[in-house]
Amino acid sequence: MKQGARFWAQLAFTLLVCAFLIVPVVMSVLAGVTENFFVGLKSGLTLRWIGEVWELYARTIYLSIGIALACLAATLILGVPAAYVLARSQNRWTRAFEELLVLPVAVPGLATALALILFYGQIREFRASWTFILVGHVLFTLPFMVRSVLAVMAAIDLRTLEDAAASLGASFRQRFFQVILPNARPGIVAGSLMVVTLSMGEFNITWMLHTPLTQTLPVGHADSYASMRLEIGSAYTVIFFFMIVPLLVILQWASERVVR
Repeated sequence: MKQGARFWAQLAFTLLVCAFLIVPVVMSVLAGVTENFFVGLKSGLTLRWIGEVWELYARTIYLSIGIALACLAATLILGVPAAYVLARSQNRWTRAFEELLVLPVAVPGLATALALILFYGQIREFRASWTFILVGHVLFTLPFMVRSVLAVMAAIDLRTLEDAAASLGASFRQRFFQVILPNARPGIVAGSLMVVTLSMGEFNITWMLHTPLTQTLPVGHADSYASMRLEIGSAYTVIFFFMIVPLLVILQWASERVVR
């Protein structure tokens, strides 16, 4: 009886936590497809708000996806080799570098963006380009890629694997791409999903770095809530879900295929 009561109490608590997290999302989605949110569902369902958001902010959605994918490519190129070096060489210098790498996460995003503006703001073409936002996103997300891959690499015996492959005549390139990367696949996939999610939803750095022509999805979302009806902002949330969820599914499938 005691064990049964404990099970039902744990189940009730779990359902309560799930409701606490999911109900606000469901309410926001319903607001985006309801004729009048304050009247409720009895006012009728409509796709008019989603159509208006797409007409006004479609460019921000495409730009956000492009920046997220470019950010993923940059963090893979920079982060995976960096994690490999950190895993192979554990000394005070690599540990110091690892701590420095986390600084963009510890420092407020507004401070990081201000530093980028002060340093690169004089380059007019760069300042007005979406690549300026990309630099901020890479600085913010790179630690997550490195940490995810490093955690997996630290759990396997890299030296033994490489020595075994080298004894069979494998070159460094063959060892890295055919031995190291397949073994680090879980960390690469986890880091990739985290980078894309964080880049798509990043607001603080983007808000400081964007221009009217480089407005991304989170900035456009905030703008829609600030200047229009609640239904418009909620419809933006609906579109965000329909864009990010398939992207993450495709990305996970592609990541597994690449390193297989």
